Amino acid sequence: MIDFDALLSENPFSVSYKKKEEWFCEAQRNLTDFHYDHCVQYRNIVDRLGFDLTIDCKLDFIPFIPVRAFKENDLKSIDDTDVARTLTSSGTSGQKVSQIHLDRRSIFLQSRILRHIFSDILPASSDITLFALEKSETLKSKNNISASIAAIRGFSQFAKHIVAIIDDEGNLNFKLLQDFVEKNPKQPFILFGLTGAIWSQLLEYAKINCLSLNKNNGVVIHGGGWKKLVSAAVDRSVFNDTIKQILGINSVHNYYGMVEQTGSVFIECEMGYFHPSIYSEVFIRDSQLRVAGIGEAGLIQVMSLLAHSYPGHSLLTDDIGVIEGIDCCSCGRKGKFFSVLGRAPGVELRGCSDVANP
Repeated sequence: MIDFDALLSENPFSVSYKKKEEWFCEAQRNLTDFHYDHCVQYRNIVDRLGFDLTIDCKLDFIPFIPVRAFKENDLKSIDDTDVARTLTSSGTSGQKVSQIHLDRRSIFLQSRILRHIFSDILPASSDITLFALEKSETLKSKNNISASIAAIRGFSQFAKHIVAIIDDEGNLNFKLLQDFVEKNPKQPFILFGLTGAIWSQLLEYAKINCLSLNKNNGVVIHGGGWKKLVSAAVDRSVFNDTIKQILGINSVHNYYGMVEQTGSVFIECEMGYFHPSIYSEVFIRDSQLRVAGIGEAGLIQVMSLLAHSYPGHSLLTDDIGVIEGIDCCSCGRKGKFFSVLGRAPGVELRGCSDVANP
């Protein structure tokens, strides 16, 4: 049984990989056994892939299933009557989407964990306004919600006030940001949105209309939707510099995650690398699905302690990444740190299914 109260008392990025590996492995093994016993579809996938659950526990031996399995199967380890919320990935037209089923315990736990993880980068203030690059009407759904809306809802727990800056007709209300900064020049706030939307809807709009904000204490949190920016030759440096120039915001943090592993996010540090917290872990798998070494590119495998209502605790993604190092990032955070290089060749392009939380 995972002692989440004990974990919540730790800095989420203060534990070395060696110290974390043993107990994290045991927790992953327990989750594997639980889902194997409670989800027939998961058991069939694990058996078909040939994983041996009788071998001694080693973290990189934990079974992983392809993230796309959630598009083909209705995977859950709880009764239908216990489903309190269903999250869906955002797919392009005609594509299947993942459906992730959460019970009330999962919703509560993931909300606490997300807050703990992002406390590492967000200002400690009881009066934070969250500006969401979204329509207010789309935030009102109760049970079946998309990944992007769930993500906004998850980050809204940090805020005392939530302001949607897209009106019901789909028009950006940049004046809401301007008025806030002019009236509260030193007040911290969060601007949250999908990466592609921040670039194409917010920053491009500001450029065309010669709009900008004075220097302020805002924080930009964004994730997903990089493929459109890559095709436009917009990398992290260009993206962050444009935000600083137009929005006057110096603190910009990308995050990596997916709806299929809700609540478990990998924060981008000041050096531009993603870090697992004490609630998650990452491996890179080569073309033979063996563990790749530091500096070797391959498919990203992500692990989470939070997937209790569905078997999403160990997933092989369709993304290519590389482990940059372990316990030695210049930002000071412990554990592995990695880069995301893009989508695996031949994999269908999908919409943003980045991290979601209730």
